[in-house]
Amino acid sequence: MRRPLLIGNWKMNHGVAQTRKWFEQALSQTWPQEVELAVAPAFTSLPAAATAIGEASRKHFALAAQACHFAADGAYTGE
Repeated sequence: MRRPLLIGNWKMNHGVAQTRKWFEQALSQTWPQEVELAVAPAFTSLPAAATAIGEASRKHFALAAQACHFAADGAYTGE
């Protein structure tokens, strides 16, 4: 049976510095092995998230992407 997949869609929230801090905290936690975890950060934070996941000694999160929008911030990624 496939493990449940939990994805956190950040919409257009968290800049690069916030993304790095979030991963620093998240990767220091113990996560259940019964659930697959993924994050979909804002487009501008994809490289920082990929670096954080790639540098982790044990990968807890998969990386996903989402739509882009011209607004500075907000929940505009569900077109």
